[in-house]
Amino acid sequence: MTNNTTPDHTILEAPGVSMADFRDADDTLGLADRRDGKFYRYTPDIKLAVRVALAVGRPLLVFGPSGCGKSSLVFSLARLFRRRYYEFVVHSRSEARDLYYRFDAVRRLGEAQIGGHGIASSDEDWRSCYPFIEPGPLWWVFNPQTAKVRGSKQQSSILKPALDPGRWPHDYADASDRNENNEITPPPAVLLIDEIDKADPDFPNNLLVPLGSREFMVEETGDLIKLGNDANGDSAPLVVITSNRERELPVAFIRRCVVLEIKPLDDNELVDLAKKTFRIEDDKNVQMWKRIAELLRDIRKRDQVSPAEFLDAIKAVQSLGGDESQWQQILLKTSWTSDSGDVQ
Repeated sequence: MTNNTTPDHTILEAPGVSMADFRDADDTLGLADRRDGKFYRYTPDIKLAVRVALAVGRPLLVFGPSGCGKSSLVFSLARLFRRRYYEFVVHSRSEARDLYYRFDAVRRLGEAQIGGHGIASSDEDWRSCYPFIEPGPLWWVFNPQTAKVRGSKQQSSILKPALDPGRWPHDYADASDRNENNEITPPPAVLLIDEIDKADPDFPNNLLVPLGSREFMVEETGDLIKLGNDANGDSAPLVVITSNRERELPVAFIRRCVVLEIKPLDDNELVDLAKKTFRIEDDKNVQMWKRIAELLRDIRKRDQVSPAEFLDAIKAVQSLGGDESQWQQILLKTSWTSDSGDVQ
């Protein structure tokens, strides 16, 4: 287990369960679904899966119910490895191409009409495709240098640099990270493709070639965007894909991934997580926490309790007070179920 100093990636090589804790000393919020990667509980199974994915260069496909920590894992990995972090949240209308880039054909048509009437300041404004290309997260992961200039190889006063949507390590800007032109050398990246099971079945299938070959084509310009030749081993990008299993994924896609199933925690593991999350060393709350877990199982009519709902329930009970007779009403508000008891 680590202390509250920033741990490095060797935590993945340590035996047993490890807590990656990047929180400040006064951070006692105990948020269940942390979206900052500052605290995460690494089991041996999780650590091994991440190491295998890095070793073989394949995407890490993470299965598990909502609230088990799939997305939070990726935030934490970006901190552990001091990598750039990008995310793409999938929805029902998502297409694989959205990960590569977006081309604003409507805006280009409008400017072409203006240019055709001699109003545009330069023919290049509407004849060139580059100003209308917006690089997607996979482009930034593969090649941030070309993403910044939208793939153009020529300098242009009208071509505004694309804005990098990634999150960079806050300390990644010292002199050793700069090249001869005093430009920051981008660190390797981590990409989260979240809830891929929400998309059409064609979505994962269309990712097979780009993720496998680490390149894709910009159709409007013919430019080939590819991962740099020096990006191997520890410098290669890590792609993590999550699924709630709302829809079955193609077998061919699963075979090309390293699969991780995040397993439910038992009561002792939940209590240990709560102690580390809320920074409580003694055992005075253990029986109360275990009772909360029992009540949650009764309410949800399920055998397992997710870490997120468990931590939220503890925080609600401890903040609002009251005796056990009132806990159930409090927990009903933090863990809503339908009349049939199914999770919605």
